[in-house]
Amino acid sequence: MTIKVLFAGIALLTAANIAHAEMATCPAVSSIKATPYTDPDLPPDFNQGFKYEAPGPGGQMWEGQSTATSETYLESKYNLMLVSAEMIHGKILCSYGGTTQRENAEPVNNVSKPYVQLGLRFNNPKAATGTAWNGTSCGNQGGAVPIDASQCTFEYQP
Repeated sequence: MTIKVLFAGIALLTAANIAHAEMATCPAVSSIKATPYTDPDLPPDFNQGFKYEAPGPGGQMWEGQSTATSETYLESKYNLMLVSAEMIHGKILCSYGGTTQRENAEPVNNVSKPYVQLGLRFNNPKAATGTAWNGTSCGNQGGAVPIDASQCTFEYQP
């Protein structure tokens, strides 16, 4: 009898743990930090850029990088904002865009179009109820129209 009660209790705890989901969203631009980065697999002139990190749930870090740029895109002139999120193979990818900057420079004009993407792997991510997720996408894929991060809230198993 004691063994049956013990197994029943374990089964209930397991079911409760499976049903428990945490909620998260893409990090705020203000929490993103950039450090210089060199990609050893790219040729010179294209291998310099920045590595991006932002704190995530459970002590994890959102991470991303950009190359072929001397700008972090975190400066206020770029007005960086969340434009989309995607779920791909258990990973959430958050994409940020902003205001294109044209700089008069010789011999040609330089154009900086800000784009930063951060990713983080989650256990069984899925769209939270009442959000703007459409299948595995949230927001304006490939565009520059901002979306409130709360509209891309997702659930995951801790």
